[in-house]
Amino acid sequence: FGAYFQIFAYLRQRPSGMAFRPAQPFLLSRPDCTIRVPDVAYVEAHRLALHDWNAPLCEAAPDLIVEVLTDLDRMEEVLLRINDFMHAGTSMAWLLDGEEESITVMRRNGSRVFRNHEKVRAAPLLPWLNYCTSEFFGK
Repeated sequence: FGAYFQIFAYLRQRPSGMAFRPAQPFLLSRPDCTIRVPDVAYVEAHRLALHDWNAPLCEAAPDLIVEVLTDLDRMEEVLLRINDFMHAGTSMAWLLDGEEESITVMRRNGSRVFRNHEKVRAAPLLPWLNYCTSEFFGK
């Protein structure tokens, strides 16, 4: 979960919100009780006072999520989870694919795939966060 540590390190230098480790569930909608658990989540500081983010079940969507595609995941299922977050208000999602060594950055207005040492940015949420794709894949 290098993405969590990259975001956490960024937030230590520039406190601007809160990063959530894997296993933090988010209730995205009622009455159907859609609950999703991203691999990594981030919430901007100005939203922290609006909800109880330390509750066992956060009742709001984070601003940024990161999903790490593993051998056990089916791409369709991961994309459905990301879609649930985006519909609930998440403004940016990153999909890390270790096999392809790519990061797909999804926003409400489209997406872009980053490969081959391209710089990935999280602006405007985390404006100074920019890493080379290879940093996420240990190269």
